[in-house]
Amino acid sequence: QRFGDNCTCKAIILTHGHFDHIGAIEEILEQWKVPVYVHEKELPYVTGQEDYPPARPDSKSGPVAKLSPLFPRHSINISSHVHTLPEDGSVPFLEEWEWLFTPGHTPGHVSLFRESGRVLLAGDAVITVEQESLADVVIQKQELHGPPAYFTMDPALTSESIQRIAKLEPEALLTGHGIPMTGRNYSKDLSALAERLSAIT
Repeated sequence: QRFGDNCTCKAIILTHGHFDHIGAIEEILEQWKVPVYVHEKELPYVTGQEDYPPARPDSKSGPVAKLSPLFPRHSINISSHVHTLPEDGSVPFLEEWEWLFTPGHTPGHVSLFRESGRVLLAGDAVITVEQESLADVVIQKQELHGPPAYFTMDPALTSESIQRIAKLEPEALLTGHGIPMTGRNYSKDLSALAERLSAIT
C-alpha cells in the first residue's frame, strides 16, 4: 500500500533475527516467495539450529529489562528462503546501499548505509530511545543509546561496532527502536556513546 499497487517485494533484509525484528516473516513468506538475506553468523537463528541465549534482566534497571526473560528468544526456520549477504558489502536489489557488519547485540547483526543523504538503518546496533525504560518507550523520549542491554550478547563488541558506525558520519539514524534522528552529523555523538559503553563493560 505504501509504494503503490504495482510495487512488488523482491527481497527481505534482516539486520538480525530477534523476535521484534522478524515479526510475521514466516507468514509473510507464505505469501511472498522472496529471498531473505542475513549475515552468515546470524544463520543459526533463522534456520532453526540455535536459540538466542537467555535474557539478562539485571543488565540494567527498569521494568522492561526485568520483564525480558518473558520475551521470545527461540529461533525460526526459514531455511528455504535464507541467503547470506554478499561478501563485497553490496545489498541485493538496493544499488545505492551497503551493509556493514555491526555485531555485539547479536553475532551476525548488520546495519545498512547509503552515502546519499548519509542514511544509516541501524537495526539495534544503536537506538534512539532507552529501551529499558518503560516511561521513555511510552513517550518515545529521543536519546541516543546502545542496543537493548538485556538481549545484547557482547557489550564490548557492541562498542566497537558503534565506533565503526561513527566513522561513516551518518546524518540520519533510523533505528529499530525509537524515533529517527536527522538533521546533523552524528559522528561525535556515536563516538561518545561507544566510549561510555566501553567504560561500563
